[in-house]
Amino acid sequence: VDMLYKHWFATLGSDVAALLDCLDVEGDQEVCEKALIAILQRHGDGNVTVKDFEQLDCVKAFWWRVLCTFHQTAKNDEALERLLPAVSEFGLIIRQFVDLEADSEGDIDGRLQAHFITIQLLKLACLLDYTDEAGRKKMTNMCQTLLQTPALPVEFIEPLIETLAKLCPDDSSRLNLVSEIISEIREPLQTKETTVTKAEMRKRELRKAALTVELMQAKEKKDRLVREEKYTEAEEMKKVIEDLEAARTELTAAAATVATEVRTQKDDPVTWAACLTILRAFLENSRLTVSHSSMLGNLVGAVVLPAVQNVDPKVRNLALRCLGLCALSDKEFARMHLLLFLQVAQVDQEVLQYTALQIMFDLLVVFGMVAFDINSTEGPGDQPAESNGTSSSIIPVLLRYLDSENSDLRTLAVEGFARLLLLNHMASAQVLSRLIVLYYNPTTEEDTRLRQC
Repeated sequence: VDMLYKHWFATLGSDVAALLDCLDVEGDQEVCEKALIAILQRHGDGNVTVKDFEQLDCVKAFWWRVLCTFHQTAKNDEALERLLPAVSEFGLIIRQFVDLEADSEGDIDGRLQAHFITIQLLKLACLLDYTDEAGRKKMTNMCQTLLQTPALPVEFIEPLIETLAKLCPDDSSRLNLVSEIISEIREPLQTKETTVTKAEMRKRELRKAALTVELMQAKEKKDRLVREEKYTEAEEMKKVIEDLEAARTELTAAAATVATEVRTQKDDPVTWAACLTILRAFLENSRLTVSHSSMLGNLVGAVVLPAVQNVDPKVRNLALRCLGLCALSDKEFARMHLLLFLQVAQVDQEVLQYTALQIMFDLLVVFGMVAFDINSTEGPGDQPAESNGTSSSIIPVLLRYLDSENSDLRTLAVEGFARLLLLNHMASAQVLSRLIVLYYNPTTEEDTRLRQC
């Protein structure tokens, strides 16, 4: 840090933007953020204001976001007031860069830059002051519109949902919004053209002929009234003639096809992924449980459970994560779906096995072994004794992963059993001895994470 501040930063004339250019903010945000925070702690922010960020590029957007986060952490409200714009104005800036990315199909560099800037702005949106009712409504509408945008980049979803959490702190109200968004994504309103039937065309022709006859009669009546010098009645008849002519013109111009708006359910992997990512982001910021929210239960039944059976492994993995989040907040729901996680851990692809294994260990850590009818002590034959309930095969399945050829699965199993032992959720000499053997096993020498467990 001393070298960074005394040499690099000083050599660049204490220019933060120049330093960030050298560090490459797009390539490694974590390193750049640590470097910038170290500079801010020693040098301050130079009293920059929101006007210094009017012409945004990747460096300025990153600097703006980190600077505001730094002052929020330090609870420096005065600095935030000079750095943050009005909510309605900021919403327009976000919209500008979202549209810029969408319009930069041929320009890869421009598209990537707009994408990076948009992510920084969306993260910054979580720091704004939403006490103004009008600004809050505009930002809520913008978040809702963006989340419903087809092919919205996945990276935008999490900060958008976090912003919605600040705009709408009540979990139930926010769930209503999320439910509407998911429904709109899955069943968007589309215009469908249908060909007019022969019978309908025949009705149109007959109606047109009738209007022609009525028009001729109205004109004759008008001429007679003029001859009889009944000008008031003639003027009224003139209006009738105009209405008849307009109706006949409309029938003549009527197309052979009729456009109707219908909702069509989409079933492609991109749509499923968008819906599940939105729901996952909501669940990560909510305390609602399936047992206490019928709407959440309906969403799980309509979106998550069908997605668990989807042919696309990415969709199944997202669905499994959503199911795991629901289970972590609801013991009864966890008990109901424990066997599903167990089946996935045994028969599905390794990526999904990893997710299922992670969920099962998390459930055991949060609720304990007893919640799933598992005895935490050893039984005869130096095996963990368990009840004869539906969960009786969990521990043997989990133990199998200690010998897995996949290092990620093996390390996750070691980590999971280590947590259970440390939290006194399990008392098994057999498991402990196997962990010790794995620690001294030469094949795990390069697996730092496993040995740290």
